Amino acid sequence: MENATDTTFEQRVQDQLANGQTLLDLENQAIGVKELEQLSEIECFTQVQKLYLGNNELTDDTLIPLEKLGGNLHSLYLNNNLIGDAGAETLANSPLMGSIRCLMLEGNSIGPKGTKALANSPYFQKLEELFLDSNPIGADGVLTLSQSNNFPNLKALHL
Repeated sequence: MENATDTTFEQRVQDQLANGQTLLDLENQAIGVKELEQLSEIECFTQVQKLYLGNNELTDDTLIPLEKLGGNLHSLYLNNNLIGDAGAETLANSPLMGSIRCLMLEGNSIGPKGTKALANSPYFQKLEELFLDSNPIGADGVLTLSQSNNFPNLKALHL
């Protein structure tokens, strides 16, 4: 039965990316570690520029396979999941973030510690838009973000 599930997920991805599409919408699809690991193995994933993973109940641990993703990804939507400070640290330490221009983390559980990890990351040099609305970052998190020099291209910060 496992192979049928794997094939189904891969087929859904391939169907969405047919005809050169660059947006992969996996929002509200019960995506977990297994599916995130599969993404890096799907040949057509390299054409993805925007990846929607919102509303999947992703946790800090489920973000680890994202580090394996490459290609042309420049927008990552992780809104309304269960990502906390450890997940923010995973993202902040990932070279994948070096190509990201839009990072949607709205509606998670990222606090001041996770915000500090994001602000201190060397990988957000291309980031233009950061969404942290509806996260408990507090005044300390806002201050940390405002004092960071690691977002030289940031045009919009949503708090």
